[in-house]
Amino acid sequence: MCVYVYIYNMYTHTFIYIYTHTYMHTYTYINRHLLLVTLLLGNSAAAETLPIFLDRISTTRAAIFLSVTLILIFSEIIPQV
Repeated sequence: MCVYVYIYNMYTHTFIYIYTHTYMHTYTYINRHLLLVTLLLGNSAAAETLPIFLDRISTTRAAIFLSVTLILIFSEIIPQV
């Protein structure tokens, strides 16, 4: 399968056209796993750093309560809707 890539150069206001011949099924298979790993690592990093930052601006109990509530809402409930 062929892949056509257009890159826009903002300085010269031109498009760069790249044509590559590759196996698309292998490319998408690798990208799906890379996307999943990236999302999981980002979610874990956000879940671990949120209480640390909230602890600096509020009490410890409020930071724990807010972080658990926000993580529950934004990573568990809203994605299922």
